[in-house]
Amino acid sequence: MVKISRNVLLSGLSGTFGKEFVIQKNGVIRSLPDKTKLKRTDGQKKNSNRFLQANAYAKTIKTDPELYNLYKAACKPGQRPHNLAISDFLHSPVIEDVDLTNYKGKSGDTIRITARDDFKVTEISLKIVLPDGKLVEQGAAVQKAGSFDWIFITRTNNADLAGTQVIVDARDLPGNITERSFVCQ
Repeated sequence: MVKISRNVLLSGLSGTFGKEFVIQKNGVIRSLPDKTKLKRTDGQKKNSNRFLQANAYAKTIKTDPELYNLYKAACKPGQRPHNLAISDFLHSPVIEDVDLTNYKGKSGDTIRITARDDFKVTEISLKIVLPDGKLVEQGAAVQKAGSFDWIFITRTNNADLAGTQVIVDARDLPGNITERSFVCQ
């Protein structure tokens, strides 16, 4: 391998040269690997496919001016809306906490959900299910202004509170859904 140092022609160059060589930042020039001989694992194939989907999503935001402007407004200096949309697609929302202390099984009780996303949580839905699987109620929570907290106000009485399951779904702009389940004591 030939290593060229302090070469005026290659100074600061990196990348591919034609379809034959790679120029590395340290001045090393080498031939491109033959990718047809590479064996990819199932996990690598899955990640590659997921990234292709993320890139496709990022391309669609350009066709929706409102969505594009949302991403553009959230960009840090030097960041592009396309890259932010890819990141958003690849990261699902996180449900940090579900506070059941004010849920006593009565209509009008509140359940507080704290959820975050690398960009924006768009929707929180909640189901309350009895231990035997019977649905008590379901619906959408409402976000508190300027907060990561969402509030769900119950509309149905539930006399069988012990063992009742509260299932929370958080959704973000690309449609990623995170689900967590909590059991009332």
